[in-house]
Amino acid sequence: MPASRTVRLLAATALGAGLATGGALAQDSTESDADPATASAMATDKWQWLEEVEGEKALNWVRARNAVAEAELAATPGFKQLEADILAILDSDAKIPYVSEMDGLYYNFWKDANHERGIWRRTTLEAYRKAQPQWETVIDLDALNAARGENWVWHGSNCLRPAYQR
Repeated sequence: MPASRTVRLLAATALGAGLATGGALAQDSTESDADPATASAMATDKWQWLEEVEGEKALNWVRARNAVAEAELAATPGFKQLEADILAILDSDAKIPYVSEMDGLYYNFWKDANHERGIWRRTTLEAYRKAQPQWETVIDLDALNAARGENWVWHGSNCLRPAYQR
């Protein structure tokens, strides 16, 4: 299973488990490890070093805690069945594609087992009314991420009316 799916399944449960057990953050380093530019900020906030969200130190700290949380959750009774049930729902094609109309075409954002990050696609009203509509892909986030070496996620679309050109 892709790591992002595991994170998506475990994130809320891990947070809840940490709060329920009184879990607390622990700092891996001392303030002496900080560069001079951040030393004053760390003097007032000992977690300031976590603000460097793409920094190797912060990422290693998060990876270590994720591994502990994932191991604890995976050891709970029923976890494997719950994980399989959730993945089956998320990856199911038995969903009604919600659409929005723009200039005579009907757009939908779709995620399934083949499109983990999703695709933004469109069709005509006649095609949408069929049992198996023919969709035209407008943006494939998985392909875009692979081509650009990025990790984009969908946050919706806004198009300029009335011609919806931009």
